[in-house]
Amino acid sequence: MTKPSADILKLPLEVRAEMAIKAAFKGVVTNALRDGRSIHIWEDDKIVEVSSEGLRKILAQLAQQEVREPAPR
Repeated sequence: MTKPSADILKLPLEVRAEMAIKAAFKGVVTNALRDGRSIHIWEDDKIVEVSSEGLRKILAQLAQQEVREPAPR
C-alpha cells in the first residue's frame, strides 16, 4: 500500500472515502488469496462466491486502475 500524500485532507470527503474503500477491499482480497479462502460479493442482485482465480483477476484489475488514475493533488 502506498502512503497518501500529506495534503490528503484537501481532497473532498467523497474522494477520500472511495480511496479508503478501495484500499480496504484490496486488503480483503489480498488476505483471502494469501490464506487460500474465497470471498463472497454482491453481483447482479445475488451473492456470488469468488474463487482464488477470480481474486487474482480482481487484483490485476485493481492494479490497472491504480496505474490509470492520476495521483491526488
